[in-house]
Amino acid sequence: MSKVNVLSGYETIPPLAHDYPLKIRKYRGSEKLVPHWHEHLELIYIIDGSCSFIISGKQYDATVGDIVMVNGSEVHSYTSESTPEYYC
Repeated sequence: MSKVNVLSGYETIPPLAHDYPLKIRKYRGSEKLVPHWHEHLELIYIIDGSCSFIISGKQYDATVGDIVMVNGSEVHSYTSESTPEYYC
């Protein structure tokens, strides 16, 4: 499970399996994800609900079927009026 340091906003991600360059997780989110960052690229595919992402200070709205890309080291968060479900 990943953890966000509340002081710096840095998210630590558990190591990947040997020789496997991609990790995919399914999340049932909350109404809010606190601002955080990490070193790796992140792709988010919305499978239920919708979110308003804030990425490096800009807002991007996403709904079912949308893919959001967050570059490494970009501070990002989201808010939602529902409980979104997504692959990350």
